[in-house]
Amino acid sequence: MSRHRALLCAVSGLALALAGCVSPSTPPNAVAPWKPPEASMKPDEVWTSLRAQTNDLSKSLSLAEIADIALQNHPATRKAWRDARASAAVAEQVQGRFLPTVSVTAGGDRQKTAADTNSFDRDVTTYGPGLQVNYLILNFGGGRKAAVEQALQTVYALNFSFNRAIQDVLLAAETAYYGLVSAQAGAEAALASVKDAKAALDAAGESLRAGLGTELDVLQAQASYDRASYGLAGAEGFVLAARGALAQAMGFPADVAVQVAPP
Repeated sequence: MSRHRALLCAVSGLALALAGCVSPSTPPNAVAPWKPPEASMKPDEVWTSLRAQTNDLSKSLSLAEIADIALQNHPATRKAWRDARASAAVAEQVQGRFLPTVSVTAGGDRQKTAADTNSFDRDVTTYGPGLQVNYLILNFGGGRKAAVEQALQTVYALNFSFNRAIQDVLLAAETAYYGLVSAQAGAEAALASVKDAKAALDAAGESLRAGLGTELDVLQAQASYDRASYGLAGAEGFVLAARGALAQAMGFPADVAVQVAPP
């Protein structure tokens, strides 16, 4: 009867120990968003995995391609992903306290005693293996279970931080993309203004030579042309700054030339 009670206690302790072990879910890689478990919150289907593409910067990139490259290349997503993976490893380490540990040892010893010439020598050899098994049967107080729960909640928190890092990178890439598109449109408008001002300056010069205009008209047209040229130089500078901001948002140095396709 006592053996049956001991077996029942052992089985109950094993069930309690395994009840505290829950495998933490982590992102599979540095570009796929983490999906929280249904036990913690409702599933969120907003984010989907983006296909891996070659970082070919010689062609004009669309917004989707820029976002994909930014997620793969930006250090913020890689750091957040590695933090989540490290936290998952810590959680698994804490869960290991519920698992059995086995220690196997083996040793040997040989001793030789030399006497005087009238006696005999003595050789003694001793050896033997050793086995030790430790296993948690009862967890009083719930300290280890609480440690596992704390580690799991840390994994969840860092996984949400990983999702936030993805959103921040996507927002930065999208903002920089439209900033470059807007700057390029401004440069095109400035170039059109320069062409119009140059045409007006040429027309004022022809009118002056034909006796139909005045020198004041030519000077005013020249001033308009100079202002348009100055505006074009500023617009081209804005394009360079916007292109550098987009390169940084994608995780590249600011001097990398990134070409974008219109939306």
